[in-house]
Amino acid sequence: MQLNNNLNTEDRKRFAKGLTERRNDRWALFVEILIRTGMRSEELARFDASQDINEQKNTIFINAAKGSKNRIVPIEASLTRAILTTFRCPILDFVELSSPSFKRQLARKFDKLKLEILGIGYSRVTLHGLRATFAQAVYEKCDNDILLVKDLLGHKKIDSTMVYVEALKFEQKFAKIKKAI
Repeated sequence: MQLNNNLNTEDRKRFAKGLTERRNDRWALFVEILIRTGMRSEELARFDASQDINEQKNTIFINAAKGSKNRIVPIEASLTRAILTTFRCPILDFVELSSPSFKRQLARKFDKLKLEILGIGYSRVTLHGLRATFAQAVYEKCDNDILLVKDLLGHKKIDSTMVYVEALKFEQKFAKIKKAI
């Protein structure tokens, strides 16, 4: 059961694997960057691989949007290589000025990828839900370190981060109840 606008753990793993297999499609790579970094789509639109990727450290610099803080997020070496191979100039250089907004194009491609990879529309799973998916994955994998999640998301206040964690805790409790019944 989907309780909010993010992917559950099983679907997150399947989706990430499917995106990795489609790295030759720049739109799939855009979505993979979002799910593996917690980046907002507005931040992705300003991303410049030539300046924002540290190839030696396998990190990505995220130029903050929406009043959050700039941050550095570690990424897999294979994702670093894929980004540097695909994007040798700022992301917005790929978007035609006469076409719909980058975010709208990205949302359409995201919907298509959800259907192709997961086989379902997931109407409630949104681009911003990928940020929540990232936050919850980090929280689970890093011993429930809420401060680490806060820093990786660029939140100024812990209350903003708690929204993601509380949703995860609710899902975990719901799963235990469902298992017990």
